[in-house]
Amino acid sequence: MSVSVIQLVSQEPDRVRLTITILPQSPALLGRDLVRHQRISEAIAAGLIEDQVAETVATVTAELATTMWKVALTQWARDQDARSLSDVYQATMDAALGLGSGSPL
Repeated sequence: MSVSVIQLVSQEPDRVRLTITILPQSPALLGRDLVRHQRISEAIAAGLIEDQVAETVATVTAELATTMWKVALTQWARDQDARSLSDVYQATMDAALGLGSGSPL
């Protein structure tokens, strides 16, 4: 049985929201979170490179993916409306894709 990260995070929304609130207030925790995101990005890039994706493309793709995830998760945690994490992530991806199509910021 495969479980997505979105499903896992959605199971404990209060814990995730608390973490998102506390991180900016603690330099040590924020630093650890940045290191964790960097390691995830590096692992994604390594997997893509292993699948014969050019290194530059793999690195940019991995950085974009982890950044979009972080933006979506933070927005979802801070939102007071009832949008699902999946919906917020999709909106984040749509916004990122729109940047490449010449849409205004």
